Order: sequence, then C-alpha cells, then structure tokens
Amino acid sequence: MTNQKVKHYLLGMRRAIPVLIGFLPVAITYAIMATGAGLRAGETVGMSLAVFAGASQIMATGMLAGGAGYFSVILSTFVLNLRHIIMSTCVFQKMKCKNVLLRILCGFGVTDETFALYTTEEGEEADPYFMLGLITVSYSSWVLGAVVSWRAICFPPHCPKALVSRCTHYF
Repeated sequence: MTNQKVKHYLLGMRRAIPVLIGFLPVAITYAIMATGAGLRAGETVGMSLAVFAGASQIMATGMLAGGAGYFSVILSTFVLNLRHIIMSTCVFQKMKCKNVLLRILCGFGVTDETFALYTTEEGEEADPYFMLGLITVSYSSWVLGAVVSWRAICFPPHCPKALVSRCTHYF
C-alpha cells in the first residue's frame, strides 16, 4: 500500500472511533438477548460475523426466541436490510473504484454509521481505503463487543439467568 492509501485508511479508523463507542452498548444488548433466546457462543458470535447489522441481529434473536422459523427470520432480515442496497449504491458512486473485490468488501461494511461517515467525508480522502478504515473499527468493535459480552454474561454459567431474563423482556 502506498503512503496515501495508508493515510486514508488510518483517517477512516480515526473517524470511526465514535462508532466504536456507540456499538458497544448495542453489542452488549444483542449478546444478552442472544443468551436469553438460547443461542450458544458460536451462534451468537457467528451471527455477528455474518450479519453486520445490529437491528437485524436483534430482530432475528427476538424472532428466534419467539419460536419463529428460520425462513421467516431470514426473509425478515433480508427485508429489513434492503436499505443497504441503496446505501451501497451511493457509496460506490462516490468511491469511483473499479476493483470489484474491493467494492464487494466495502459493500459488506456499509452500515448506517459507515454510510453516514463515508458520504459526508469531503475531498480525495473518501476512497476505498478510507471506507476500509471505517469498516475495520466498526466491524471489529461489533464482533468483539458480542464476544466479550457473551463471555461476561456466561461466566460463571449459572449466575446471569435473572439478568438475561430481565433484559430480554425490555426488547
């Protein structure tokens, strides 16, 4: 990577620090709900790795806890995330990047937060490497928040039942 690309990547990482702070409470909420819905550690973290959309994960967890079938959960998640198609289109239009693999990677990382930060960034800094910096911090904080939260909730395994029971009723 050239110095300019590294500079833009690091700038994206710095711009995403507020997202990190905002994602942690939501990741904790998600892990509490996932535990209350009976999801195991692998399922909880796996959903965070594969579905980088907090609202969808919380909705899916609530649906699973309510006994919904997998098809209903997948269809509902798909519908809820249709907005990402529009947001990704706007990001790609601004990005002006021809590398298909880079565009796919950036498209995976489009969330409401990364979209807002990327589309409001002025100048030549708003390139794919800036977006990758945003994604690195936001995705890492989301997944690590779920991992740490799930581990804290389930250690020791017998103590969080009241906490999990109370928290899942709020959502």
